Amino acid sequence: MWLLHVFPGWLIWIPQHRHTNYQHRPLSIKLWPPSQGTRLMLAERMTKNLTTPSIFSRKYGLLSKEEAEEDAKQIEEIAFTTTTQHFEKEPDGDGSSAVQIYAKESKPSLTQEAAELLEPLRAPSSYTKICFSNRSFGLEAAQVAESILLSIKDQLKEVDWSDFVGGRPEAEALEVMTIFSCALEGCVLRYLNLSNNATGEKGVRAFQSLLKPQNNLE
Repeated sequence: MWLLHVFPGWLIWIPQHRHTNYQHRPLSIKLWPPSQGTRLMLAERMTKNLTTPSIFSRKYGLLSKEEAEEDAKQIEEIAFTTTTQHFEKEPDGDGSSAVQIYAKESKPSLTQEAAELLEPLRAPSSYTKICFSNRSFGLEAAQVAESILLSIKDQLKEVDWSDFVGGRPEAEALEVMTIFSCALEGCVLRYLNLSNNATGEKGVRAFQSLLKPQNNLE
C-alpha cells in the first residue's frame, strides 16, 4: 500500500494491486474536498496563530482561546465555501488549484492593513526584533513593508519570517521573499527564522541577499 502526502493534512492511501496481470490504467485522484479532520486541523492551527504574541497582537491585543476558536471556525468555513464554489466551476479538475485557494483564503492577508499595522515601525524606535510569522504576505503587502524594513534594518538583530507566504503561488512567494531579502541586505543578525516557507532551493536563492552576510547567527 502506498502513502501519498499531497498537501499538509491531505493523506491519500492508494492500494497496490497484487494481480500480476493487472492492466495499468490512469490513476485519478481528487484533492477536493478535504476531510473533516483536515478542516479541524486547519482551524486548530489558526486558533494557535491568533493566540500567539506578534507585532500584530501588540497593536490589537491577543484573542482569548474562545474568541480565537470562533474566529478560526468562521475563517475556515468562509474559505471552504469560497473554494468549493471555485471547484464546482472546474468539475474535471483534480482539485489542486482548489487546495491552493483554500490555503490562501484561510490565512489573513495583510494587503489592506499592512500600511496601518507596520506604520509604528516608521517612527524613531529601538526595535531590534520583528516577527511576521504565520501571515500571508502578497506582493502589495511586501511593497508596503519594504520601505519600512529599509528604515530599520541597521538596528535589527532578530528576524522571524517563518511561514509568511503561506498559500501564495510559488512565483509570487519567491518575489515576496526577494523583496524582503533585498530590503535587509547587509543587515547582520544574531537570529533568523525562515522555516516553513516550502520553496526549497529556490527560496534559498531568493533570500541570498539576506543570508550572505550572516556569520553571527546564534
